[in-house]
Amino acid sequence: MDIALKKMNGVCMVTGSFLPEITGAGLQCSSLLGALPENKREYLVITTLRDSSLSREEEKPWGNIYRVYINPASAFSKIACVFKILKIFLRIKNRIGVIHLHGFSSKSMVFVALARLFKKKIVIKLTSLGDDDPLSVERRRFGRIQYEFYKRADVYISVSPGITAAFKASRLKNRPLQEIPNGVDTNRFSPVGSKEEKDRLRFKLRLPIDKKIIITVGFFSLDKGIDLLYDSWKKLINEYRADPYLLVVGAKNSDYFEISHSLVNFIQDDIKKNSLADRIGLIEKAQNIEDYFRASDIFMMSSRREGLSNALLEAMSCALPVVVNRISGVTDHFISHEIDGLLFERDDIKTLADNLFFLLQNPQRAANLGVNARKKIMEKFLISDVANTYDKLYEQLI
Repeated sequence: MDIALKKMNGVCMVTGSFLPEITGAGLQCSSLLGALPENKREYLVITTLRDSSLSREEEKPWGNIYRVYINPASAFSKIACVFKILKIFLRIKNRIGVIHLHGFSSKSMVFVALARLFKKKIVIKLTSLGDDDPLSVERRRFGRIQYEFYKRADVYISVSPGITAAFKASRLKNRPLQEIPNGVDTNRFSPVGSKEEKDRLRFKLRLPIDKKIIITVGFFSLDKGIDLLYDSWKKLINEYRADPYLLVVGAKNSDYFEISHSLVNFIQDDIKKNSLADRIGLIEKAQNIEDYFRASDIFMMSSRREGLSNALLEAMSCALPVVVNRISGVTDHFISHEIDGLLFERDDIKTLADNLFFLLQNPQRAANLGVNARKKIMEKFLISDVANTYDKLYEQLI
């Protein structure tokens, strides 16, 4: 394909954050960009950032990243952010044919308006049931205004049957919708090869060698159910007399809107009060998250709201047994209970603790669940398959 033609038919990805800053949508966008066919079209990323020390522009093999600083607490910063986005868009408008929004926030309205003004196609990926599905967008503060922009997409992407059902129950039910799950790089997220390798990883990561490790990944927020997993872990210690090490990988010090600082303070105070510091690890962020999965024994997800958790898929790809909150149309669609994972009902701390204790006491059963989990990922969630589906979609739109 002619270089000029490729540039005229590029795709602009829009995310709330992008590596090295971490959000689920940004991570999935990064994985997708790494798997899309090379030399077919140009890809550009426009993202906001909180860390002002990061570079504003970065060149990648597939295209460029443009970062715009924003201070969420400052109205002036938000206004300045809009003007900076406009400036970037005017620079790249002749290189793109599609704008792909990974999630939908207030700044997404700017991109929808620009897309309509300059005749670009719009793809909106719905990333979380209860947040950016049509019914939830309408319920937001100023939701009626946001919905007027939201409804103008050319194609909507659902990552799970639950989101699809919410879409079909909305006023947009007859609009174009494709269900495309998130995908996993199964080479990066692969099972640990041996106990010796796991021990080496634990030594490198400064994790205990002689304990079972339960890992969870996510922001310190009520939506992620960090309170639930912490209470269930304490129940294991105090009532079941088990002694697993809890590893929580997720931001707690950021100003990201989802983070509950009161929850962070409560947990940190409780750890000190009960002298639990040597039995729990709180990791703010990890670029090498696969190492933490491979060094662990059980993955736990207690989220109250999800689209399709990257961390869940990655843990399954690493052949970890998973214990997961049942979210209708989301986790109960992807997890077959007692075959490739264990499910518990929302906020049911006792069943969560029972499931964790069962896996701690039955390592062979846990290993079998992990093997089946890896098999499911290999069959249904390869990032290469997901990328091929998006490639065909972009081809149709352009």
